[in-house]
Amino acid sequence: MFIEEILVELLGEGSPTYRPVKAQKINESLYKILNVDLYDRDIETWRFEPGQIVEVGEQILKEYTRFGEAAKKFKVAIRTRQDAEKENDT
Repeated sequence: MFIEEILVELLGEGSPTYRPVKAQKINESLYKILNVDLYDRDIETWRFEPGQIVEVGEQILKEYTRFGEAAKKFKVAIRTRQDAEKENDT
């Protein structure tokens, strides 16, 4: 079982904000979000919740790159597996 860190978007923050979470790698693009103990709906709203299987894409997030560093790519959850399958069926 491979565990990696991915980013999940936080909703209602006013500007793009992400929470780094642990996720179990299923294949090259699918991950199962872990961190059940970290998630608290009363504090923040994640776009995808622990237990969901999400498709991950690499994105350059300038707000997470330190001044003077080259831009880095981050693994970001972009949609649920079900949404990806629906899109592939059309």
